[in-house]
Amino acid sequence: MARKYDIPKTFELDAEIVDLIAAQSLKDHYNMAVDSVDNFVLHQKGCPADYEYYMKLKNSLKIVLDYYGR
Repeated sequence: MARKYDIPKTFELDAEIVDLIAAQSLKDHYNMAVDSVDNFVLHQKGCPADYEYYMKLKNSLKIVLDYYGR
């Protein structure tokens, strides 16, 4: 067995895979923003400035996800 693996310096991903990775990342950030908003509203955790930030972020991510149809 070789001591080290031969790892190519570059590789290619097709556009569909890249789009799926980006969409999953955006959805993850959206879910984290929703969790932060819920923690503030339901459990009184966090500060009002964070709530406002996460509300704007959540709404912005929703627009981007809707635009890309994800």
